[in-house]
Amino acid sequence: MKKYFAVLLSLLLILSVAISGCSSASSKPAGSPAPQEKVYKVGLIQLVEHPSLDYVREGMLEALKANGFEQGKNIVIDYQNAQGDPNTLNNIAKKFVGDKDDLIISITTTATQAVAASTADIPIVFGAVTDPVAAKIVKSLDKPGTNVTGVSDLNPFDAQFEMMKKVVPNAKKIGIIYNTSEVNSQVQVDKAKEYGTKLGFEIVTAPITNSSEVLQAAQTLAGKKIDAYYVITDNTVATSINSLSKVAIDHKIPTIVAEDSQVQGGCLISIGIDYKIHGYQAGQMAVRVLKGAKPADTPIEYHKDLKVVINSETQKALGITLPEEYTKKATFVK
Repeated sequence: MKKYFAVLLSLLLILSVAISGCSSASSKPAGSPAPQEKVYKVGLIQLVEHPSLDYVREGMLEALKANGFEQGKNIVIDYQNAQGDPNTLNNIAKKFVGDKDDLIISITTTATQAVAASTADIPIVFGAVTDPVAAKIVKSLDKPGTNVTGVSDLNPFDAQFEMMKKVVPNAKKIGIIYNTSEVNSQVQVDKAKEYGTKLGFEIVTAPITNSSEVLQAAQTLAGKKIDAYYVITDNTVATSINSLSKVAIDHKIPTIVAEDSQVQGGCLISIGIDYKIHGYQAGQMAVRVLKGAKPADTPIEYHKDLKVVINSETQKALGITLPEEYTKKATFVK
């Protein structure tokens, strides 16, 4: 009898567990939605509007979308432009920190310095930064050691000065306009002097502090009888590139420049960065960081492709014949 009751009790316990399981399963309605996908908050800060930086931003956004991060679906991108104002930069940086963004994407050295000074915790991925070590936003190129990483737009000085030598073979004196307050510009001027001196060029500089001074600086250099302008990736100069190119054309002085938007602004020729590709490369890095990569351990990258761009109208106005090695692979703009 005892054995009979023991068996019966065991059966009752098994039945109770089965009923409980069915009840639990049936309590979840059929077709219930899967757990909601995380929506990432990203702050995107740009120093100022001009074509080069706009291309960087466009490339970044394309890379994010191509990798499954769609605005309004699983990512919210808060794009802010400081219009070149340092106070606005700092306010935007503080806003992103206050919003507790998952990632900050910064375009230019100055913008990256502003956000890096505001947070040591939120990951930052940059584009269009020339020398992140000199700018003191990373500790080294191979191992940044901070919450910042990205893609450098350091000029291919060897290719550009080789172009200078071939496009203006009799050139001796080269003029450069640059903003003294931009770390990236000072780095480029130092590099230009290093490469230029090796090739026998005299580098003559015209320092400025804002875009309204570009016209006068260009005229000053023309008055010093320079043989060519070398235009670096200076954001202040880029915003007034039309002024510089007009002076150059008026004085029949060739302009060898660092990137294609300056050629679109009237300068003669460039071999350098495609900022759309540059931005896409930085956007791919941002994707990796969103997926868990740590900026501190993610090496700084450099742009991988260079292109030649020639302004055909400027070439005609200068009456200059360009070497075939450049014209045969160039993109021509007007």
